[in-house]
Amino acid sequence: MTTLRPFTCDDMYKFNNVNLDPLTETYGLSFYMQYLAHWPEYFQVAESPSGEIMGYIMGKAEGHGENWHGHVTALTVSPGFRRLGLAAALMNFLEDVSEKKRAYFVDLFVRVSNRVAINMYTNLGYIIYRTVLEYYSGDPDEDAYDPLTETYGLSFYMQYLAHWPEYFQVAESPSGEIMGYIMGKAEGHGENWHGHVTALTVSPGFRRLGLAAALMNFLEDVSEKKRAYFVDLFVRVSNRVAINMYTNLGYIIYRTVLEYYSGDPDEDAYDMRKACSRDEKLKSVIPLTHPVRPEDVE
Repeated sequence: MTTLRPFTCDDMYKFNNVNLDPLTETYGLSFYMQYLAHWPEYFQVAESPSGEIMGYIMGKAEGHGENWHGHVTALTVSPGFRRLGLAAALMNFLEDVSEKKRAYFVDLFVRVSNRVAINMYTNLGYIIYRTVLEYYSGDPDEDAYDPLTETYGLSFYMQYLAHWPEYFQVAESPSGEIMGYIMGKAEGHGENWHGHVTALTVSPGFRRLGLAAALMNFLEDVSEKKRAYFVDLFVRVSNRVAINMYTNLGYIIYRTVLEYYSGDPDEDAYDMRKACSRDEKLKSVIPLTHPVRPEDVE
């Protein structure tokens, strides 16, 4: 039987299995700790009978007067526990907390391209109140509807830093501020030996400066030095902004991975690739004619 219980500090190191999607807006450990310290009543996990974290939600209460409201900051369900109504149950939990706090409404932000999330929230009774221009960073930026994000825990970043430090790079301003970063890895065997983009993020204050392209070029150069055959990444099929950006950088849609991203319903992903110089015959970027399942992805 599924149990909804309060989030604890110990859960910080248990929920990486819930947060395994690339190229997202991500949070550091201190961000989670801040929410746990200030709004513990809004931080809830769904736990399986065996003690595995199936999903979680975190949020907060903010505003004044008639703008006093509950806010959904993150909602995530583990791939192994999709289509069980957990997202709806966690949302109902947060709404109940907001009702007890005498909130006037509950809100959240979502990419305008994320049709899966938008449809889910619409089915739960949410309406599009307003559009926030260029809320999400990128090349170009993307508007948001008034985040349901896939996030990584601290141990996930530490794993990458320990195993593939050469793929972990930041863009820093003259004042020492981090403008953006990229992280990835090298994996595969034989002609499947390749570089992979796990996360690419640019700070809102440094958008439209070509940083995303510069960081991608960096990762591609590292992959070239490793004699990789290609560089790949995964992106939601609904994320037209990211797809267009990667296309402009020379990536092609190699294949579709069915139900790669968790949700109600799940969402497919595009596996996008760009050939490296070692692949002289461009065999790695000949698109597949049929979709694959996540378990078929090497």
